[in-house]
Amino acid sequence: MRRIFFNMIVFTTSTIVVFSAHIGSFANSLPGMQLADAKKEDFFVFFRLQETGRKPRSKDMTDVRFQPPAASNFWKLVTVVLTVDKDEHICDMQLTLKRSFIDDQKHGVFARDLAKSFLVATIPESDYHSARDLVNEIFFRQQQFSSMEFDGKLINAVTGKEISKARNILKGGTSDIKAGDVIIIGGTGAVPKLPDEPSHGYLVYAGKEKEFEQKLSKVHIRLKNENNDKGDDVLVISMSPEHET
Repeated sequence: MRRIFFNMIVFTTSTIVVFSAHIGSFANSLPGMQLADAKKEDFFVFFRLQETGRKPRSKDMTDVRFQPPAASNFWKLVTVVLTVDKDEHICDMQLTLKRSFIDDQKHGVFARDLAKSFLVATIPESDYHSARDLVNEIFFRQQQFSSMEFDGKLINAVTGKEISKARNILKGGTSDIKAGDVIIIGGTGAVPKLPDEPSHGYLVYAGKEKEFEQKLSKVHIRLKNENNDKGDDVLVISMSPEHET
């Protein structure tokens, strides 16, 4: 069983160009995976995350840092840190997003895509039902999406190759498709049902609350707004195994 993959794209003049594309899959959640194998998974491939440094945490544990390519607009806005054991199995994962990125009117949708994708990549299938609402809130609550049909040409921005035509799509906003619109293809083209009121976890993501924790059967998720050592306001999303008691 697999979760539906979506492509998030930005509409340009005569074509639609794939800009960022990952929601995730039930298969192959990253915790416990060897680092070399994790680098081949969708979360790292779609966001083009590259290893940029290592720092020992303890005798048997190492923190491995990843960032988007240096040429990317998001290079200084996004950091992923994986804690691996001596055999390079992933133990803990942490995503740090600058609040200026999250709150940006134009680029905030890509911060939401990263946050949602990080959660999906780290939550095992057996726990996903307990975190589904938070995952959907992070991506869909802030921006209204409308369902429509479209059969235009799609170009992958990374490869330059045409991809299959869309039928059912979700578009940011309610107006006709125009340059700069964010469009999601894949699945049924329907917006998932969200809780009637924003959850505590979502309010932390939105910067309106300080901290949120959720203990699932296999993982412990934490969202926290803080000020980093460079004086930047950041959101830190972390995942660690939930040890049996």
